[in-house]
Amino acid sequence: MKNRVKNTIYLSPTDPEAIDNIIRSMKLKNSSGHDNINSKLIKSLKNELKDPISILTNLSITNGMFPVTYKLAEVIPIYKSKNKEEINNYRPISLLPTLTKILEKIIHTVQITLRFIDFRVSCFAFAFQTQTQKRVWILNAVGLEIILQMHFKCS
Repeated sequence: MKNRVKNTIYLSPTDPEAIDNIIRSMKLKNSSGHDNINSKLIKSLKNELKDPISILTNLSITNGMFPVTYKLAEVIPIYKSKNKEEINNYRPISLLPTLTKILEKIIHTVQITLRFIDFRVSCFAFAFQTQTQKRVWILNAVGLEIILQMHFKCS
């Protein structure tokens, strides 16, 4: 008997135009992650970088792997108020690499598209279903999100 994977989903590859749109929508920031690449740099070189970023993103989607370097965050304590000597008066912020944010936006776009497709296919029949069938539909929608999370295994 063959190993069959149930409840899988195919994530379609992205293209340089989608990467270009994401880069254009990014805010200009000086902050960067551990790689020292900020959004200002990426925006200034977007025409040169959109193809390589598209290739890297598609490799990640195709292999179902989230690059290890994308997972690393630089954690910085930010002072809130009161006594600066007390650690409880600081909150941590995590600075992620800008490339991580681009990949996350691509995956988020795919999630929204899949939810829209699932809704369009199911919404007409939804009104004619029993309460049990409606609960199953809602559970399937939640399951879709879990499947997407499982698709990007830790590497």
